[in-house]
Formats: sequence, C-alpha cells, structure tokens
Amino acid sequence: MFQRPPAIALALSGLLFTLLAHPVASATQAELRELDENIQTLLATRRCDRCNLETADLRGAHLERAIIRSSILRQADLRFIDLSFANLRGTTLSQADLSLANLRGAELVGTSWQKATLDQAVLVNAQLQGSDFQESQMVRTDLMGANLQEANLSRAKLEDLQAQQANFNDANFTWANLQRANLNAAQLQRAQLHKADLRNADLSGADLSFAQLNGALIQGADLSNVKFCRTTMPDGTVSAPDCELVIE
Repeated sequence: MFQRPPAIALALSGLLFTLLAHPVASATQAELRELDENIQTLLATRRCDRCNLETADLRGAHLERAIIRSSILRQADLRFIDLSFANLRGTTLSQADLSLANLRGAELVGTSWQKATLDQAVLVNAQLQGSDFQESQMVRTDLMGANLQEANLSRAKLEDLQAQQANFNDANFTWANLQRANLNAAQLQRAQLHKADLRNADLSGADLSFAQLNGALIQGADLSNVKFCRTTMPDGTVSAPDCELVIE
C-alpha cells in the first residue's frame, strides 16, 4: 500500500530544491549587477578594460577616446554610439549592432565582428589590422583610408561600401558581396577575392598585385588604371605574369 511521505521529508525536499535553484538565480542577478556596474564605470570614466559588456545597451553614448581593450561587447546595442578615436584593441563585438556608429580613427586591431551589423557606420582612418568581419553586414559603411590589412571579410555583405584608399593587403574577401563598392585607389595586394561579387564596383586605381579573383563576378566593374601584377583573374588566367611586385 502507498504511504504518504512524512511532512518533514517533504519540507527537506523543498529546502533542497530551493538551495539547488538559488545559486542559478544568484548567478544571473550577479551577472546583471556586474553588467550594470561596468556600464556605469564606462560611462563615468570612459575606461573599462577586460570588461564584460555583453548585450549592453549603449545606444547613442558619447565615448570618444574611450579605452575598452580586450572586452566583450557581444550582441551589444551600439547604434549611433560615438567611439571616435577610442581604443578597442582585441575586443569582441560579434553580433553587435553598430548601425550609424562613429568609429573614426579608432584603434580596432585584432577585433572580432562576426555577424555584426555596421550599416552606415563611419570607420574612416580606423586601424583594423587582423580583424575578423566574417559574415558581418556593412552596407554603405565608410572605411575610407582605414587599415584592414590581413582582415577576414569572408561572406561579408559590403554593398555600397566606401573604402577609397583603404588598405586591404592580404585581406580575405572570399564569397563577399561587394556590389557597387567604392574601392578607388585601394590597396588589395595579395587579397583573396575568390567568388567575390564585385559587380559595378569601382576598382579604378586599385592595386590588385598578386590578388586572387578566381570565380569572382566583375561585370560592370570599373577597372581603369588598376595595377595587375601576377593577378589571378576570374577565368583563372594570370595577368601581367612577368611583373615585379613592390612589397608594402
């Protein structure tokens, strides 16, 4: 015959459940408190190195020349933020929204931007060497004069990108969408442009020495005054195979 558990057993069982559940709730509350404290510290001092700012709402914040190195800003809302001349070296911004953000002249070497949104953001003269923009969205983004040497822009959406005189030497644009991008006088030495969509892009005056354009779409692209030096063209042929490359 079924016997009802003693009342004390039920009480102990309930207490055990509460004790087991409590640490999870406390951890969540602690994380929220930490996030809020980090946001307040950043806004008050413009400095927060190695900070956890994941999912932070910093829309429209004025953080010019802020120092936020090696921090986590994953999935943060950074729309309209002013981070001009800020230092975010080594920071993670994957899946963050930086639409219309101002990052002019910012120090962004080694940053991670996978699947981030930077539509119409301004990164003029920003330092972005070795940064990872894989699958990011940068429609009408201004990268004029920026340094993206060895950056990963594979599968990125870069339509109507403004990148005149930008440095993309050794960058990876595999499967990237660069339709109508302005790459006038850009440095693209040794760039990987396999299967990239460059239709109607402005490549006039660009340096494509040793670049790989296997399978790239270049219909309607402006190729006037482009420097070809041992460049692999979309059809697999090599342009100017006997030239000598000046290493930069």
